[in-house]
Amino acid sequence: VYAGLKSADGKWLAMPLMPGGEADWVDRSIGNSEMPKGRNAVLGAPFVSHLVKADPNYDLMRFDPATGVAEIEESFAGKEVIQKNPDLSRFFNRGGKLILWHGFNDPGPSALSTIEYLENVANATGAGATPEAKLADTRKNARLFLAPGVLHCRGGAGPDKFDMLTALENWVEKGIAPDHVIATKADSKLSRPLCPYPQAAKYKGAGDTNDAANFACANPE
Repeated sequence: VYAGLKSADGKWLAMPLMPGGEADWVDRSIGNSEMPKGRNAVLGAPFVSHLVKADPNYDLMRFDPATGVAEIEESFAGKEVIQKNPDLSRFFNRGGKLILWHGFNDPGPSALSTIEYLENVANATGAGATPEAKLADTRKNARLFLAPGVLHCRGGAGPDKFDMLTALENWVEKGIAPDHVIATKADSKLSRPLCPYPQAAKYKGAGDTNDAANFACANPE
């Protein structure tokens, strides 16, 4: 799980999961009395059986990544449901703004896949001679906020309560691009600024480490 899974030709079939989400592995990937094959199988099986195989009785445990991933890409689901096109230039050119966020410790889909998508958008739409320049240019229209310590949509050790909708409204309607979004945690004093990738929250060196005011967004050294 930490290493991820690649095909014989080196393509990612499942990107690595980050350390920190292990507490949710049992329900997701190992299974329990209510879901013996795990929640991922409960979520993944209907998708594969109905939208890929067109066979409601298909047994997910027969799935072979060596051939199955290519079959997904060529299926109805791969062509009409799974959208991977990174060229969002038409959307951006008419004023569209995109905010992505992902719990960095997500035990389901890897946060690395969302990072990869943003970088692909930057390569397809950003101006500049280097990947870093393209990514910086793309921040005019699209930003990704990673939530450290947060699992799938919520939960985990990190602060998981934040308002991306207002951030998007302010960006589209008032022209105020979100340079950070404050995240808090229920029944806790913990708060942090979520920063636009590749920036991360860095402690200023003084003050309560539970207070977002004592952190600033900065590029990684």
